[in-house]
Amino acid sequence: MPRLNRTIERVTASLDQFLFNDAANALYDFIWHDFCDWYLEIAKIQLQDTATRVWTNIQLRYLLETSLRLLHPIMPFVTEELWQHLEDSRSSLMIAKWPTVQKAAIDANTEADFELVQSIVTAIRNTKAELNVPVESRPSVLLTSKRHVTDKLLRLEQKVEETQYQLTQIEVRFKDTQFTQKAPAEVIEQTRLRQAQLQDTLKKFSSHLTVLRSM
Repeated sequence: MPRLNRTIERVTASLDQFLFNDAANALYDFIWHDFCDWYLEIAKIQLQDTATRVWTNIQLRYLLETSLRLLHPIMPFVTEELWQHLEDSRSSLMIAKWPTVQKAAIDANTEADFELVQSIVTAIRNTKAELNVPVESRPSVLLTSKRHVTDKLLRLEQKVEETQYQLTQIEVRFKDTQFTQKAPAEVIEQTRLRQAQLQDTLKKFSSHLTVLRSM
């Protein structure tokens, strides 16, 4: 959980320097924008799957408990009340251990991937709103990216080159009089059929490649 650990790091540093406003802002950003806006919405989907339900519940409880620990110095009475509904032992939040940063959990790539998901979902929501699409509707969405297109472009180019090479080899065979005059008729016919198949395949690959290059 990269963002949670970055929040722990920022809040701890801010409180150590008596920067209470900065600590409060960090907690607001995480709890309201990340935890409530995104994590809970994602959890609603995961909780519907029996395979992920238990693990999702564990993660949600960990996120909530950690958030309450971080928020306690700023909102002690509210967090204490909520804590009492979580802790079986009914021990006070005042004596709970302060969260520590797990450096290994801070991963810039994971954060970047999550930001990409957020931007995609936000773009879809905005587009639906602009087009007056009903909120409850779930239209099909096609996602593309430059990296995806490029990886696909490279693979398709390789297929075009391979197909073209095979066609060239057949053309060389037909230019060889030893083959055209001495090879059995059925072999020549099979070679012509293969040539026609490769020509058709090359035409399709080339057409797809043109589309990808225009994206």
